[in-house]
Amino acid sequence: MSSAVVDETSGRNSHRPRLQSPENIPKLSNHGYSLSFSGSQSCLEHLIEHFGDHIIHLRDEKQRTPLHIAALHGHAECASMLLNLGAAPLVVDSEGRTPLIAAAQYGQSNVVELLLSCKIDLSACDNDGNTALHWACLRKHHQTALLILESCQDAKIVDVSNNEKKTPLHLAARNGLVDVTRELLKKGANVLAIDNEGLTPALSCAPNNNVAHCLALILQMLPDCLDKANKSNASNTNLDQSNAMRMALKDSMSSLPGLKELKGLDSNHSSDNEFY
Repeated sequence: MSSAVVDETSGRNSHRPRLQSPENIPKLSNHGYSLSFSGSQSCLEHLIEHFGDHIIHLRDEKQRTPLHIAALHGHAECASMLLNLGAAPLVVDSEGRTPLIAAAQYGQSNVVELLLSCKIDLSACDNDGNTALHWACLRKHHQTALLILESCQDAKIVDVSNNEKKTPLHLAARNGLVDVTRELLKKGANVLAIDNEGLTPALSCAPNNNVAHCLALILQMLPDCLDKANKSNASNTNLDQSNAMRMALKDSMSSLPGLKELKGLDSNHSSDNEFY
């Protein structure tokens, strides 16, 4: 129950909750979350002014803070205000998600961009081992994924594997995110990373395991086929196996719309088996 306090301006009794009463704090949580949910910055300002800025650290039943709620619903103005008031950008909920991971999971690129400006650790992952980049690739939020990659200064981030041993490249390739896949490769993503199903990113593109196995069998034959072709063609004698494979794959895909830019994608990987 609220206790009467004297309003300093009118001198009248007011039934506002006392800020110093700990039992009042949990009762405020629903207000903070609903205002973060609705994106009402002005109402959130009044609430914080009325009860104090300590309410920005409250948690709901899923251990989410108001910043989590603002992030997953894309309310950048509320998120910015919460951050300016000291909301912790690396706090995690019951699923191990930071506000950045929540924003990436729901494709809220405006909040992702805001949180990235805070120089947040991009290697942070949830209980399933998924980083913000994993979630962006998994949910096909290509703009969000590209924003994260643009801010990624540590090459190791692109090769973080989740609990299923899948890297962002596995997920981006499987979901057909061409621009994201291209940027991951430019960042040096490991094309030979193997997930729990024994699949590399290339093989994970297959719709099922049988197709993946067929693809693997075909790709395994490429080095031998190219070697035979090189021996029969004097003009290709100076072409190593890896470059020959790369050229053959580019030629085979040259007729596909949107893939002609592959000619500018020079891989840093030296493995002869880099495409499978």
